[in-house]
Amino acid sequence: MVTNPSLPALLLLTLSFWAGAADALAQTHCLVRDPTGTPLNVRTTPNGKIVGTLPNGAQVTVLDRGSNRKGQSWVYVGRYEDKVPIGWVYGQFVACDQHIPSVRAGSTNSTAYQKLQICFDPNSSLAEREVGCSEVIESGRESGHTLAVALCNRGHVLIEKRDYEQAIADLNRAILVDPTYACSYNNRGRVFGFRGDYDRALADYNQAIRLDQKFALPYNNRADVWLHKGDVDRAIDDLSMAIRLDPTFVLAYANRCRAWSAKRNFARAMEDCDRAIGLAPNNPNTYLLRGSIFRDVRKYDDALADYSTVIRLTPNDANGWRNRGLIWLLKYEDDRGIADYDQAIRLDPTDADSYNNRGHAHLSKGHQQEAIADFRKALELEPGLSSSLDGLKHLGVTP
Repeated sequence: MVTNPSLPALLLLTLSFWAGAADALAQTHCLVRDPTGTPLNVRTTPNGKIVGTLPNGAQVTVLDRGSNRKGQSWVYVGRYEDKVPIGWVYGQFVACDQHIPSVRAGSTNSTAYQKLQICFDPNSSLAEREVGCSEVIESGRESGHTLAVALCNRGHVLIEKRDYEQAIADLNRAILVDPTYACSYNNRGRVFGFRGDYDRALADYNQAIRLDQKFALPYNNRADVWLHKGDVDRAIDDLSMAIRLDPTFVLAYANRCRAWSAKRNFARAMEDCDRAIGLAPNNPNTYLLRGSIFRDVRKYDDALADYSTVIRLTPNDANGWRNRGLIWLLKYEDDRGIADYDQAIRLDPTDADSYNNRGHAHLSKGHQQEAIADFRKALELEPGLSSSLDGLKHLGVTP
């Protein structure tokens, strides 16, 4: 009996938020500057539905910033005179005249300015951002919202490094400095989720949503909490809200695909996986997920195609090889299955399922010694693995 290497059905992916420079200050005087000379489209979300236009030269206030999945900058603008929200516009076509706080006019080449820019620059590496944000935080020059943004950004870096203790410290301080900043609660909720403290994670995501109901990330992340609590329907509701807020949110589509799959609603799961792949055609994780659905509904040729794409995109990752190997075995093509498991084991020699499944393929081919060696290795890695015990029993061999 081969064992299934599929992804855990209820494992969702969460995101922490990284804030750009506009989150660090209120840019109060900005102008629409569209180089094409045409009115600037106003949208419901970054790159979302068009709901109006703004003429060139219109004065606006930037209320929020974000980016779409391609990394393009978008700004949420309001009327200049009273800050009444208007909508999202392409950030490159809005020019603001306010400098970043604590930097003197004309001093944009200063070390302080450079570190602040690195802390907020989406193109900086995690290591560069950690150094830049640390300089900003430790300089003592910043306070209030700007300091909270720097702390939240460094918290994001620390989460990615899995340094949860220091991340919590930064995010707690960010909340003390500016308790109205949703980023800090979202990122801290993610840390609590990683630690398995789902009640505190839920409380933080709830607060992030209360503070900013247009913020899609905490809805996506809160869905992970609902799934850990066994409430798939609430998870789907939150993921649907995240998608309504950001129709280009690839991860929310992929996560909702997982959630529909958990409910065995494979048709709707497939729709969401297809949408995620359409938005991000080079993301191997979604092909891996869709391949597991094809496998579950016994569309083996489609599963082969998806797992082959995973291998093409990430040839040095064992996941594509071991999953495709299983499909070959299900199609009774043992030689091809063995070849894929050979490669999977070279890349990840710690996976018991790969040895077990290759052992059963060898058993099917009459390769008794190879099968025995694989079953024993699988049991060494995962004592008590029933499929390997059954294989040895069939051969009349003790573990």
